[in-house]
Amino acid sequence: ERIAQRLTVHAGRGARTADGKRIEVAANAASVEEVEKAFHDGAEGIGLFRTEMLFMDRSAPPTEDEQFAVYAATMRAAKGRPVIFRTLDIGGDKGVEYLGLPEEENPFLGYRAVRLYPAFQEMIDAQLRALLRASALGKAKIMIPMIASVTEVRAMRVWIDRIKEELGAAKVAFNPSTEIGIMVEIPSVAFVMDQLAPLVDFFSIGSNDLTQYFLAVDRGNPKVRGLYSSFTPSFLRLLKMITDGAHRHGRWVGMCGELGGKIPAAPLFLGLGLDEISLASPGIPAMKERISQFTAADGEAILAQTLACETPEDVEAMLAAAAGSRLAGKPLIDGNIIVLGSENSDKALVIRELVNALHADGRTTDPDEVEEAVWRREETFSTGIGFGVAIPHCKSAAVMSSSIAFLRPAKPFLWVEGDEDPVNMVILLTINDAAPGDEHLRIIAKLSRKLM
Repeated sequence: ERIAQRLTVHAGRGARTADGKRIEVAANAASVEEVEKAFHDGAEGIGLFRTEMLFMDRSAPPTEDEQFAVYAATMRAAKGRPVIFRTLDIGGDKGVEYLGLPEEENPFLGYRAVRLYPAFQEMIDAQLRALLRASALGKAKIMIPMIASVTEVRAMRVWIDRIKEELGAAKVAFNPSTEIGIMVEIPSVAFVMDQLAPLVDFFSIGSNDLTQYFLAVDRGNPKVRGLYSSFTPSFLRLLKMITDGAHRHGRWVGMCGELGGKIPAAPLFLGLGLDEISLASPGIPAMKERISQFTAADGEAILAQTLACETPEDVEAMLAAAAGSRLAGKPLIDGNIIVLGSENSDKALVIRELVNALHADGRTTDPDEVEEAVWRREETFSTGIGFGVAIPHCKSAAVMSSSIAFLRPAKPFLWVEGDEDPVNMVILLTINDAAPGDEHLRIIAKLSRKLM
């Protein structure tokens, strides 16, 4: 609840960097209900509406009117905000029994998404008609998945133009200027951005498959899953190549894969110059908050540093340090991390309550890791120092801002069984892993003055 209160201010406004640059933060959704929740959570649009969910768990494909009802309800819920509908993305790990697709040795590299369309022309015609009809109700955009070549885009443009002509002849309302975009999830696209830009209105990076194909790693295979990371420096270089290519030719580019939902990656998105990111709606306020902590120049500098890294771990450590530096201005001691009259009288619960206070104040995004770091230190020796005081402490990369948190229990309790003095004050010291070597001395000096 405290975290939600802190983030509420960000949910209700557009995402801006510390120097005022706009980046659209949208949501991924698969139903009208999810769309409504997304806008409640602060989405500025729908960056990915997964239409394939309408085709699954049934015995026959949905009719044009069934689809139109869902797409129209989505546009009404959007109230003029943009919605990107991804056309049918079936195959790979998403099967539909009634289509009778063949079993394949490697389905992720096989017969899926746009590659299926010619064999199911009537079904795709119905979807395109329904989507174009919905375009008359607001800012609907159509996005084609699994594009690998210019040939496929040309074929889809011809297909969509035919549907437009049919709707026009039948005097059915639609927006003739509906934007058409493609997913960037096959690496070959990155090398023909100049040829694709005249044919599409936008690009959206599907980081899940793009990472998988670029690194030649099956993300569902536990034997090689450790090699799968969108923070791999070579992959970040590919992303820069894609965004630069899109902008060079006057097209906007977004991201709708899992990477777009990783809050620590926010400065990378700014450095890349993404026009939009789309993520699961609960993470939208936190993403907006993180974006607001950096300037556009910060993002460019951080991206340049990560592109020079050698491992994904180096990139993640650099992002953690960058986030910590944004919070360096937070005071060591603050009313938000002082807990008075706690009803807890158990060492484990008290440590967790203090760590939660840090989390609620935005001083860590990984309270579990901070808690574990405290316990690793606690196992070495008890931090109960007598005189009714315990000083648990840790140094961790998960600590975003070095802090002194206080807790006074309603009733004194024994920190360790056998102690003589019950504890009536707990002081938690947490230090950022990247802090200077004398940081702990500075903190102890401040604590000593406070105690005196």
